[in-house]
Amino acid sequence: MILPTVHQYAVIGNPVEHSLSPFIHTAFGTQTGRQIEYIRLFSELDKFNETLETFIKSGALGANVTVPFKMEAFQRCDHLNERARIAGAVNTLTFQQHDEQLFIT
Repeated sequence: MILPTVHQYAVIGNPVEHSLSPFIHTAFGTQTGRQIEYIRLFSELDKFNETLETFIKSGALGANVTVPFKMEAFQRCDHLNERARIAGAVNTLTFQQHDEQLFIT
């Protein structure tokens, strides 16, 4: 028996408990037939890089970044689109084979 693949995502922030992203993205997954686990991921102000690294190592495919970590996420970029370069910040991250692609939306 082949088990369905669950795609893991998060919104990372401080504060983050108010975010509706888990509900929105889970509903999207249901509507499109994708198995999505989307969580709120709180990070201490001085622990963003550690929090992100742990999440990436867990096999996650991506994350949204909210206050106050968008500029720190920018510093982690391997690839940037033009809007992210101009803004100096990112809020959307995808992780692919140890290669982070970070974007602003």
